[in-house]
Amino acid sequence: MTTLHRRKARKSALLIAILWIVILGVCWVFALAVSVRAEAWTPPACMEQIADYWRIPPSLIHAIVQIESGGDPIALNVNSHGQGRRELVSSKRDAERRIARLLRERANFDVGLGQINVWTAISYGVHPAWMLDPCWNLFVTARHLREKIDRHGYNWTAIERYNGINPRYPWKVYGQLRRMAGSR
Repeated sequence: MTTLHRRKARKSALLIAILWIVILGVCWVFALAVSVRAEAWTPPACMEQIADYWRIPPSLIHAIVQIESGGDPIALNVNSHGQGRRELVSSKRDAERRIARLLRERANFDVGLGQINVWTAISYGVHPAWMLDPCWNLFVTARHLREKIDRHGYNWTAIERYNGINPRYPWKVYGQLRRMAGSR
């Protein structure tokens, strides 16, 4: 191998190493941003008014939000064969672009704090991208939950139906309510 080839090979290896460092750095910053956004969630001021309007305890809405999205207002999950796959989005703008793409593909997906399903949002006359706004999302979350309570009564079946038909879901909500009560 000539000196020229060795220099080019070293230069290529250096560029590849720098590229990997940049990629790992971006991934680390993105992961940190996602975890901070989810852990630092506190209910917005509108939650009290929404809970009063729909006659639902704010703690119940808070527990559902913690289970559904971990408090991430731009959470986006694509549903396929009964399983949700988290779409990693870096910003509200990125989430809006993904929602537009998913709508064009006629995908089944959930959006925002309460993980409102695209078809539920549309049936309420709300564009799915509006579900990225925390107050809009909480309003639709509470409305959806109120409909289930009105249909099934104020019981664990209504909580289960918020999530579809999942017998484990009420236990998750119950556990979250207990954790929230214990942290006070």
